[in-house]
Amino acid sequence: RKLWTHFNLSFMVFGILLVILGNLPLALVFYNSSRGNLKYNGLLIVSMFLLALQLGGLVSNSYIESESEVCVFLSVTLSGTLAWKNLNTSFNKKVQIACLVIAVCSRMAGELGPTHWDRGHEALPGDSQQAWFWLMCVLPLLSFVILGTMVGKVFNKINEPKKNCTLLPDSHVEAVFLTQIAMGLSFWYCQTLSKEFNESYCLFVLWQARIVYLLGIYGIGYAVYNSLDRVTLLRFFLVPMMLLTGPGSPIIFILMFLQMFAYAYVFVVMDIDVPTRIVAWAITPILYFYASGHGCTIDKIQVASAFVGFLENEWIRAGVMLFLNQFGIHMVFTLSLPVILHQTQINSNNGRGKQQFLIERLNFALSGYSLIFAARGLVTICFVAAQRRHLMVWAIFAPKYVFELLFMLAIDFFVLFTRYSTRFSSVTA
Repeated sequence: RKLWTHFNLSFMVFGILLVILGNLPLALVFYNSSRGNLKYNGLLIVSMFLLALQLGGLVSNSYIESESEVCVFLSVTLSGTLAWKNLNTSFNKKVQIACLVIAVCSRMAGELGPTHWDRGHEALPGDSQQAWFWLMCVLPLLSFVILGTMVGKVFNKINEPKKNCTLLPDSHVEAVFLTQIAMGLSFWYCQTLSKEFNESYCLFVLWQARIVYLLGIYGIGYAVYNSLDRVTLLRFFLVPMMLLTGPGSPIIFILMFLQMFAYAYVFVVMDIDVPTRIVAWAITPILYFYASGHGCTIDKIQVASAFVGFLENEWIRAGVMLFLNQFGIHMVFTLSLPVILHQTQINSNNGRGKQQFLIERLNFALSGYSLIFAARGLVTICFVAAQRRHLMVWAIFAPKYVFELLFMLAIDFFVLFTRYSTRFSSVTA
């Protein structure tokens, strides 16, 4: 009975030492690249305090159960801090509006998250003629076109003008993107209709989702082959990720991308320090992980995502789709991390000095981002080791322990991929 009711403490201590030793090289990279990127000021203190609060929430079963609310509080607090900094420096109305957008999106995402997702109910439930269906599904999808155009214009003003540096760089890519949106919208619409149709209709509905996946793969390959910018590359993940991430994903994803855009605008206009950008980028994906109906328990795994567009079970394909469903939001934030590192001061640098500055800046951001999730995993291991005989160890602490370590491994993989993908190309892409 003793063996089956609590963890082995010696194994837990070994795991703690293994995590610490495994992240020492990452800490060395972070330290070596901190020169010029780490500035001690009030905003840094607030960011570190918020990060400490987030880590402290992992040592309480009550806060573990309500981590989504904790992330909403942290996100709103950070947006308020940025707005206060804007008031006390050079006041900018657009920055104040962006900070308000961050707070509103965080609050709405914390309230609109779905609670369950069964196979056969892949879309928003109810009658497609209801007004809320168009409000929750059609308008967000159309808003992505407007939002995408806004993002492209902003980053065109930030970057030096160069070829293929817009969100919709040419008519060919625009056609692929709009076709993805049309197919995704049609798929959701058909899912709200009656399920009792003939086999041909079912295949028609399934192939709509499959065409979205194929267009996404084609668009990513086209963007990589033609060396398009990172924003254009990430856009092809948009509609496939919405199909794979639950029934409430249209409105959740429009809030997520709107908040990402608002953060990027505030960071660039106010020249926010890199540590604050990293902390904001580490808090937000956790918020939308919970807002999309996920959770750190086995019953919250959305197995239905493996069958969006398919009826049969294939282990490799289903595994990839389930992986994207579980870690796709973290993947989008990690791959987009270089996009938020723009800073106006680098225009004063030129030649090799500028490139070296950008490389150190990218190393600092990626290593710091990975260390935050490593710290989450380490705190969780220590807490589970201390509470190994607790009554709720198998109901709350053990699943949280497993999920946090999976997040740590997934983030490490995404960070390595992001660093490798920018190794031989412009860091600002």
